Amino acid sequence: MTSVGDKYLKKPRRAQKALIVGACCSYDVSEVLLPADKQRRYWWRNNTISMMSAERGDSTLLSACNLQPDELNTVRRDLEKNFPFEDDFQWADVVLVDFFRDTYDILKLTGGSYVTRGPEFERYPLQSILPVEEHIKFGTPKYLDLWLSAIQHFTFRVSKQDTQIILVNPFMSPVQEEKGKFKVSEALNHYEVIRKNFFFYHMSRIVVGLIPGIISLHFKPWSIGSWKEHPWGEAPIHYARQRYEDMLETLDTDIADAELRSNLVPLRELAKKRGEISVNALKRYVDSNL
Repeated sequence: MTSVGDKYLKKPRRAQKALIVGACCSYDVSEVLLPADKQRRYWWRNNTISMMSAERGDSTLLSACNLQPDELNTVRRDLEKNFPFEDDFQWADVVLVDFFRDTYDILKLTGGSYVTRGPEFERYPLQSILPVEEHIKFGTPKYLDLWLSAIQHFTFRVSKQDTQIILVNPFMSPVQEEKGKFKVSEALNHYEVIRKNFFFYHMSRIVVGLIPGIISLHFKPWSIGSWKEHPWGEAPIHYARQRYEDMLETLDTDIADAELRSNLVPLRELAKKRGEISVNALKRYVDSNL
């Protein structure tokens, strides 16, 4: 049995093993992209700033909270900085990356470690048991400085691996799809939706400029509504399977774009220039929204 993934693999074998560095949108793409007998490993909802933090936190403190096993694995990995680039990238046929995880706030701990303030911090008193020195909010100047430094380190390490990287560009929709009908969600903060989409767009351009051979996937303009009946619940980032199939309709073009960026110096330089423009756009935004 073959799959869509067979088209672009650097490694001469069927696309079956995926490393997911991200959140639900990368997982959902893997459901469509890879065959039924797929295998997956996860670096789940870990902010890039935390991943690239040199200092480790004390994961033994987590015993004070009764986290579920998956939640415990996510927070423990984040604290221990257990991100085996060489082993997991060598194991994988393809690596799916998204930056929804980079919209989470960051906590600086005593000792210099940074950790992701993910959903687990809303459900458990983690912030009270960890030695938090500073809460750094997403979208602030300090956050952006940390992210720009971390993404340079992250893309450098990723570029050293001989595994195809696919960037899944998230898109948060204020519109909800339910049984074929669309409606504007009144519960959402629409400003936050627009703000995060702005960051997703520029983060993508920065990363494409740093990894020219990366395949960049985008939701199509007609994929306007999140899916209320998503297995993981209602959220502006949860879409129906058809929306991911729509995304992959232009996979051949996305692959060709990646190959051209990788092989042609003018296009490689253009991607870098666009990345630099996006760095400046984000800096202007955070400076003007203090």
